[in-house]
Amino acid sequence: MPTNTCDKMYENLCLCIETHQKILRFIKELETTMSYVVITQFGCSVIVVCVALFQATYGTDFTGVLKCAVFLPLPGGQVYMYCWAAHNITEQAQEVALSAYSCSWLEASARFKRSLRILISRAQKPLVLTAGHLYSINREVFVSLVNASYSYYALLGHMKKH
Repeated sequence: MPTNTCDKMYENLCLCIETHQKILRFIKELETTMSYVVITQFGCSVIVVCVALFQATYGTDFTGVLKCAVFLPLPGGQVYMYCWAAHNITEQAQEVALSAYSCSWLEASARFKRSLRILISRAQKPLVLTAGHLYSINREVFVSLVNASYSYYALLGHMKKH
């Protein structure tokens, strides 16, 4: 491979490494800043969805029922945005190592291969955002939070009947 092409590939790789390092720093800062906010948001949203669903189901005032039914998607949407964004970040982080490996590194210089190995080894570490440093945030968590809201709603409904 011509030297000019190798140098250009190495420059592009260095740019990718710098970008990956910035993303890692950003995720660490985001995790530190938002982790407890997210778990609070999740907990409050589960309770709010449960209560709103209960009022929409068992309320006698039509206006109140309508308000609860219209309000119901808002907390779910907020939680879904967190889960969707965190899930996408995790998926894209997993693609970095594969993308780096898929480049035309066979004919590259030893310096390029060494840097590529470092990037791939660092990129293989899972990049996961958590809520309260307790559990990871992803689409499966969204489904479990919806299930928890419904379970609490069912419990309230059972208590109302007895």
